[in-house]
Amino acid sequence: MPTRAAHFDLALAALANATRRDILRRALLTEEGVAEHAAHYPMSFAAVQKHIAMGMEEGLTQAVGQIDAILAEDAVHSA
Repeated sequence: MPTRAAHFDLALAALANATRRDILRRALLTEEGVAEHAAHYPMSFAAVQKHIAMGMEEGLTQAVGQIDAILAEDAVHSA
C-alpha cells in the first residue's frame, strides 16, 4: 500500500496531464459514458478509458468534486 506521500505524488502526476484533467472534469459534469467522452478527443476509446480509470484509481474524481463544492460554498459565503 502506498504511503500518503506516494499517493499524493501519484495524484499530482495524474493531474499534470491537461487532457486527463479535462476528461475528469467532463466526467464530473456529465452523465456521458466512455464512448461519448472519447468522441470529444483525438484519441482512441481505450486511451480515454485509461485516463478515466487512472483518475478514479487515484480518487481524483471525488477530490475534484469536493474542491468544486468547497469553492461554490465559499462563493456563497463571500457574496
